[in-house]
Order: sequence, then C-alpha cells, then structure tokens
Amino acid sequence: MSKGNDHGMVRVLVVGDTGVGKTLLLQRLHCYSVRHGGELLPISDPTAGFHVEVIPIHREPRHFLPGDRLDNSGATCAAFIEVGGNRNFGPSGQLPIRLMTVHGVIFIYDCHNIKSASNLKCWYDDLKNCNIVGGRNSPKVMLIETVLSSSKHGASVGPRGIPDEHLGTYLRERARDSVAHKQGLLARSWFRLVRWWSGRELSVSDFKHPRQHRGIRLRSALFLYRCFAVVENFLLYLMAVALFGPSQKSVLLWLPPVEAALATIEGDPSGTRTLNGCPLYGQKVFEETAACEIHAFLSTLDGT
Repeated sequence: MSKGNDHGMVRVLVVGDTGVGKTLLLQRLHCYSVRHGGELLPISDPTAGFHVEVIPIHREPRHFLPGDRLDNSGATCAAFIEVGGNRNFGPSGQLPIRLMTVHGVIFIYDCHNIKSASNLKCWYDDLKNCNIVGGRNSPKVMLIETVLSSSKHGASVGPRGIPDEHLGTYLRERARDSVAHKQGLLARSWFRLVRWWSGRELSVSDFKHPRQHRGIRLRSALFLYRCFAVVENFLLYLMAVALFGPSQKSVLLWLPPVEAALATIEGDPSGTRTLNGCPLYGQKVFEETAACEIHAFLSTLDGT
C-alpha cells in the first residue's frame, strides 16, 4: 500500500467495538493538542459509518518519551479516521477501506467490556484481508485499553451539565444498558451469577493474569463466563445466518479468546505500541498519563 503523504498529514485508522470510547478518546486528544480550554464537544450517538477528526501533532519534547527520536521534518497533523463499531466496511459498507492509504492503526477496547477485547481479533482479520495490517511494511499499530469510569469526583463540568469526570461513565452505562436490553433476561441473569461468584465484575485484566496466579474462585468465574459466551455467540451466529445468509461475516461461529485476540495484535510484524489503562473519564488525568504516549506513537509514523 502506498505511503504517500498530503500536506504534512498522516492518516490513522481507529477501530473497535461500539461504546469503547473511540470518539471520546479523539475529543480528549483534540483538547490536549489545540488547547482551547479543555471543552468537549456535545455527547453524540455512536458513530455510524465513519468520522474524520484532524488533530495537530506538536513537535515538542514534552510529547516524547525517553528514547524517542525528535524529528521536526515530519507530519504536522494527523487525520484520525474513526470507523463505526459494526465492522460493516466490506463491499457493501460505506467506507472504501481497501482504497485508503493509512500510516497507522489504533485498536481500542474497554477494560470492562470483555467482548470488545475478543472482537479485536475480528477487526484485525478484517483489516488484514484489506491489506492494511499484517505485513512488515504495513502501517504501525497501537493497542489502547480504555478506562471509561472512575470513583473519583471532580469539579469540572462538561456539556449538558455532566461532570467532566463522569462523561465516560455516562457513555459506558448507556452502552451497557443498550447491550443488556438486547441480551434479554437470561443473559443478564447469567452475568449476574458470574459477577456474584467472582465477587466483582470481571475485566479484561483477569484474562491477562498467568494461569498459575489465578485463584480457584477466579478460574471458575472465567470458566462460567466462557461457557455462556460460547452459547450466546452461537445463538447470535444462527440468528445472523437466518437473517443474512451463510455468507455473512458480522458474527463468527466461534468467538476468539481474549488472550489470543490481544496476542495477535501485539504480535503484528510492523511492531505494536501498547497503552493499558488509558483514562477517558477526565481531561486532566488523560493528559497526565496517556496523551504523551499517543503523541509519541504518532511521531513514529512515516508520512513521507
């Protein structure tokens, strides 16, 4: 794929399931880059199709980590192409992704949304089939784990009267309510059982722990979750086949394991930069812990 660059700009594809914080991440990054007072845009509905956000890349030492190369001759802006979370960008999709030239790809999942991490394998395979990722000369990859809620309370107030630190919580709860409504009573009851047995809500980090470090209670909770996830995904697959035919690709017969999905992206031949625990619930904490890491990734993209 061509690596051409127009007007000092690199193009970055942003993919992930609906509700993982893709739009909120770009808003946080935009506030950090342009310094217009930290105001966020009004909360919108999930992205349909795709959305493009152009953000300046500051070539200043404060955006670089130790060991990063400081280069003022590269791109000055990044065009983030956020793809809607339905993964429908194939031949019938609205985004001609096969014809696009991109210099980087950012995969995003929510630390408390286990399925969003598993589905990254599907996102990766789709992009690999479009010759976007998977090669040594392919665009560089970044993997971001978002944190959309926090127990901390702040005084900053965002749009619609929602505190800045609670915006992520609002988006997450709205997405969770929508998913729970679709899952029905049986699914909600099962997940409540898993949460009761484990003593807390499961997260992606539970799947990252080495097996020998998992307690019996956690092992059994993960086993229960996997059992239901397999059954639920199989029923969704049958429904998708009944509605769209056996050639549909929106729902796979087997849901990829979380560990395998993350390992696939982290093992990309072009090299993967990983950012765990990216806080999106507050602008200040985002700038202190995550913004420099993302800018450092952008600085490594070759747009020439």
